[in-house]
Amino acid sequence: MSWRSDLRPLSRWDVSKLSAYVLTFNEEGKIRDALASIAWADEIVVLDSHSTDGTIAICREFTEKVYQCDFEGFGKLRNRALEFVTHDWVLSLFFLGRWIGHGGWYPDYRQPQFFNRHRFRYREDLVHEGYQVDGRIGYFHGHVVQVPFRNLSQYLRKMSRYSTLMAEQMAQRGRRFHAHQLVTHPLFTFFKMYVVRQGFRDGIPGLILGLLYGYYSFIKYAKLWERTRPANGRG
Repeated sequence: MSWRSDLRPLSRWDVSKLSAYVLTFNEEGKIRDALASIAWADEIVVLDSHSTDGTIAICREFTEKVYQCDFEGFGKLRNRALEFVTHDWVLSLFFLGRWIGHGGWYPDYRQPQFFNRHRFRYREDLVHEGYQVDGRIGYFHGHVVQVPFRNLSQYLRKMSRYSTLMAEQMAQRGRRFHAHQLVTHPLFTFFKMYVVRQGFRDGIPGLILGLLYGYYSFIKYAKLWERTRPANGRG
């Protein structure tokens, strides 16, 4: 993922030195803007998972601290990135051609972007990783603008990857497949995003996003069925 931010450097009275880390994989279309937005940081660390496009060359225009790491899940990847930063305080960076203000996308507090690395650690989940923190959690007063997908094709590619990881994670945790999950979970996901979280206020993009998330829910449970069905193919 990559980010664009309108935040300014924090006061030196508050933070002596600040590290920023970015995870990358084939992000040449977005990574330059993301790194330019944090060029004010004292240190930029890039952890790449063997990109095959021009991502690495662009990253090295901004920092010499570009490292490679095999992908074994996002939780492990983020904790690995924290091993490369050298300052206590860390800034973490990660549709359809317009701002999405509803559907649960804004504001989004699921993943802290600024923390003291001595008091924070990610859970080593394959995807949608949680975290553990020693102390209170605060929030930015400014906006951090995320640009996770340039178009539908890119979203669908990432959805395929994430749904596979989610199915594997659920299987590892002993989650059982039930046929109703192929219907109830996608419908609930769409209803939550489009109605409860007012995705309808974003017009056609909000409708498309709600349907895509419902489809993502369907695909991950279909893949869970595929992974956990009996060897004879019945289930």
